[in-house]
Amino acid sequence: MSPGTVYNGGAATLAIQGGKLAQDMTYRIVDRNGTKHAATAVYVVNSALVYATFDMANLPTGAYAVEIGDGNLSATLADAFTVVQATNVGHYGASSYVKCSLVAPSKVRAGRTCEIVVAYENLSTSDAMAPILTLSGEGVSFELPAQSSFTADEIGLLAGSDIGPGGNTSPRLSYESHLEIARILLRPPRLPTML
Repeated sequence: MSPGTVYNGGAATLAIQGGKLAQDMTYRIVDRNGTKHAATAVYVVNSALVYATFDMANLPTGAYAVEIGDGNLSATLADAFTVVQATNVGHYGASSYVKCSLVAPSKVRAGRTCEIVVAYENLSTSDAMAPILTLSGEGVSFELPAQSSFTADEIGLLAGSDIGPGGNTSPRLSYESHLEIARILLRPPRLPTML
């Protein structure tokens, strides 16, 4: 079960590990008063790993159990994780906020390649929808690690988490995507920018 601590500022996705897990099961968290809160979304990776998203907004702090139901049967993991009070993160507050930055060399020789890094971080205390970043540059081609050839002018990148389902970034975690770029024109290009 991870993470071990979540904030009560909004949605949070939990990784639930077990055996014979399935989409049609019920996934709930149970607070210290016995109140059950159903998952708002469930993503089954396989029968041993499920990502369940819960609305943690304004839930009481303290230890929570995870309960999985299958018809009349259920299993409960007591003290599975702890909910803590969401705090303001700088001036962003508890709402979703993803900060992005680009690390690139100031100059690249014509016909050469170099690596750039797109770094992004969810500064909030709840899951954030993963932004789609567009990188573009004049006279520049881009290649993601999984690609076998360069793409000219611009490329899209989903700034999501490698933990859990795609399409979101977990709270207070940082990520990096590494790309190769190649200058193909002899005129001075503009450095890549993010939109």
